[in-house]
Amino acid sequence: LTFFTVLGADFFTKKWADENLPLNDSKEIVRNFLYFRHIKNDGIAYNKCSGKRNGILLFTGVMLAYYSGMFLQILQGRKSRKYTLPLAFVLGGGYGSFLERARKGRVTDFIFIPVEGKNAPIFNLADVAIVFQVNGLVFRQAQISQHTLVAGALDMQDIQVINIGPGLAGAAQGL
Repeated sequence: LTFFTVLGADFFTKKWADENLPLNDSKEIVRNFLYFRHIKNDGIAYNKCSGKRNGILLFTGVMLAYYSGMFLQILQGRKSRKYTLPLAFVLGGGYGSFLERARKGRVTDFIFIPVEGKNAPIFNLADVAIVFQVNGLVFRQAQISQHTLVAGALDMQDIQVINIGPGLAGAAQGL
């Protein structure tokens, strides 16, 4: 359900942007914070790899196939379900951009949050879903790694585990 929700939301918001926002025009939504700035991006972030559609499609297709395989293994009960939701977001966003790029040769970007002194990207809901959930996957994996280290250290008399920062754990002998 999450996969189709993300895919549908991405499709309909891009369609809305195409029909309601003039190309290369900007509309302030939240004063000095959020703008709709409609562009067509034939590259990836910051329009990098512009004009390399086939390479982008190949790379994206391979990644989507890999993560789709993982997702299917989870649904079949062969892998842990803890990554189901993050993968559904990543796949919904990934397929949203992949299908638009395959069909039109570029993606529609329209969300802009300026960052003073920085060249901030213009993005879409697919990008939000992917970035937000990839960060979630990394955070989840860091938590699992920390808990594994702590659990392993509890079995050893001469190793004490100390927390050396958010999401990080270190082991020191003889502390």
